[in-house]
Amino acid sequence: MGKGKAKGKTNAQKIVDVIAPRYAKWQGLTMNTHYWNDPNFSKWYVSQIRAANSLLRLYDIKDIVNALNYKDNLWMSSLRCNGLINDIKIEKINREKSENVKRVTVEKVVEEDYTPTNKKKNNKLDKLR
Repeated sequence: MGKGKAKGKTNAQKIVDVIAPRYAKWQGLTMNTHYWNDPNFSKWYVSQIRAANSLLRLYDIKDIVNALNYKDNLWMSSLRCNGLINDIKIEKINREKSENVKRVTVEKVVEEDYTPTNKKKNNKLDKLR
C-alpha cells in the first residue's frame, strides 16, 4: 500500500457519492470513476465533504442516506438544501422508534422465557428432602 492511500471510503465520501450523480445530471457533466479529481467537480466535492462531516457529527449515516433517498429529495444535489435537516431528524426518530420496539419485544421474550419458577415439583426426590 502506497503513501496516502486508504483502503475504504469514509462515511462522508459515501454520502457525497449518493448525491454526485444528481449534481452531474443537473450540471450536464459526465462522471468518471475518480470524479473528485475532475476540475468541474473538485470545488463542489470539497464543499460537500465538509457539509457531510458536519452532518455526521450530529446524525447517523443511515439517517442521512435514507433522508436523501426520500422520493421528495431525489432532486437534491447538495447537502445544504433546505428541508434536508428536517427529513434527517424524521428519519432519526423513526429509526429510534423501531429500535425501541425491537428492544422491548426482545426483553419481554427474555423475561418470559427465563424467569425461574418457585414452584416445587412433586416428585420422589422432593418428598425425601
